[in-house]
Amino acid sequence: MEKQSPKGSRNTVQVLLWTVMIAVMVLLFVHFMQDNRQRILQQNANYVADSARQRASEIDRVLREASEQIGMLSYYLSDYLTAPVVTPEDLRRLEEHSSFDYVRFVNADGLNISSDGRENDATDREYYQEGMAGKGGTSVTLNSRITNEPLVNFYTPVHY
Repeated sequence: MEKQSPKGSRNTVQVLLWTVMIAVMVLLFVHFMQDNRQRILQQNANYVADSARQRASEIDRVLREASEQIGMLSYYLSDYLTAPVVTPEDLRRLEEHSSFDYVRFVNADGLNISSDGRENDATDREYYQEGMAGKGGTSVTLNSRITNEPLVNFYTPVHY
């Protein structure tokens, strides 16, 4: 067998060292990528949580303002009424001067009146029952008998 020359063994050592250095660099890069991925996932989770908090705060503000507005509409309507009768024209005017898509009036007998004159029985609805108990609030109707769509209802008693 032939002996390897010192130059050949030095080349082998250099190749081995370069191979080890490259392997260490690859391992460090993989470790960095895993840490960076975890950091990005955490940043995304924080962003989603912050966005959800902001959206919930905005929804809360809108619902609170709507509840306050229905209270003001009720106050002005109570001041305007001389009898417990609200006409579709009265409701149309309220719709024009409010941020609500629909303004309805339910009389003491539970007759729900819309601004276009349609009527239906609302005695089984939460907003009627709570309103007759003197309470205001918010309820959800999954299928309106007048619009055939889901509605968020803001209600308050009307006094005359």
